[in-house]
Amino acid sequence: MRGCIGHQYRAPGWAPGVVVMILATATGAAPPEERVPDEKRVEVFRFLAARNEANYRKIETWQGSYRFVDRFPRPAVPDPIAPPMGGVPKLPPEAKAEPKKMVVIREGVVEFALDMAADKLWVNCREDGSTARLVTPDEKETYKPGSTYGPVTRTAIITADSIVEMHPSLKFGPLRDFPDDPFHLGQQGGRLAERRLHPDNMRRNQSNEIVDPRHFYRHAGKLYSEHLHAYADQLEGKFGAEAAARLNRDCGILKRRNAGDDEYIITIYFTGSGVPPEYERMKGVFRLSERSGFLPVEITQYLPLDEVASYQSWIYRSIDGIHIPKEFHYTHNDNRNKRLVLDRHLVLVEAKLNQPIPAEVFSTEGGLQLARGDRFVDRIEQRLLVHDGAGLVAATQYDPVAGGAKSRTRIYLALGSAVLLGLVCVWVARRKVRRPAAGP
Repeated sequence: MRGCIGHQYRAPGWAPGVVVMILATATGAAPPEERVPDEKRVEVFRFLAARNEANYRKIETWQGSYRFVDRFPRPAVPDPIAPPMGGVPKLPPEAKAEPKKMVVIREGVVEFALDMAADKLWVNCREDGSTARLVTPDEKETYKPGSTYGPVTRTAIITADSIVEMHPSLKFGPLRDFPDDPFHLGQQGGRLAERRLHPDNMRRNQSNEIVDPRHFYRHAGKLYSEHLHAYADQLEGKFGAEAAARLNRDCGILKRRNAGDDEYIITIYFTGSGVPPEYERMKGVFRLSERSGFLPVEITQYLPLDEVASYQSWIYRSIDGIHIPKEFHYTHNDNRNKRLVLDRHLVLVEAKLNQPIPAEVFSTEGGLQLARGDRFVDRIEQRLLVHDGAGLVAATQYDPVAGGAKSRTRIYLALGSAVLLGLVCVWVARRKVRRPAAGP
């Protein structure tokens, strides 16, 4: 990659035979570039890390939305590697000979609210079902999903250790593990919210509808600034002489000089005892641009033989001196099976930085907009609540007939009615006793 101004990007499973040239610069003569001397690499890493960290730390709250276009293969059977994007779209009846390989294309809007200090994220994803389609890998045939297809809708609230989520357009029947579920009466179905633990590996996942804007500045759960500092630390020998010698051999930095937009291109080969054999000599190429505050504008991860494992690109917009992505492109490939996992393109619709966010946005009732009859199952505390129109109450206190909580007032009224009926019966009985007997 050294000395190159671009690379060939092949997306397995998307369009076989199609090669896209991603240029690092505009078409024309390449700007002059020079190799950063080995003894200057630590200085460059520290500089880039400081710029990335400074930009990220300026973000206190972030509210906004992006339009998304997702492409991923339609599996013949449920696939744990494929993004959990709801049900698998079916082809319509008119598609008589179903192609073996199809690519699903979904479009929509994802809204979010992020409180950095509180580590709270609210996300609402709404797919535009009218645009959903399936295409053949060569893009020569396009089909609309079958009539039973339902667009993806998903709302989630994520905290440091848990996730509460709901699919507003779906209805669920009675919960078998909760005998007190009032929906057992009549086998009804209704909306369901669920709280569960949020494992760290899920927080790193970019292949589902939960678009976390913190991922724009992270890789494998760490900020890019942390990775850059770690490279500097490794070169300085803080992880041992062997690790320092390995990175000294496997790391190179180019500086591309362009008026008002200098760029650094970092190439690193990942080797060592902790790297699986199939990923030995995996290569990362990072391009960071002055015009974008020296944040990454392109990152490509290559497997041996230059197969693209993942690709990311950013176009930034500055709001109050903070760089946020105006556009973001993410592609992840499953190179073992030679196929695409997810290709996602995000385009900014609106953004508001460092403005107060109402607390109810991150509450279960407010954030999920629960209504009367909606259930909330807490898988962490193993309890079931139901919304009675005024708030969440224990399932045992919910009256499925009246659609509200069993209140004391209702009990008092029932007791009062019983007492009144008893008094009436006593009065009638006494009247019969006092009535004189009829004559002959």
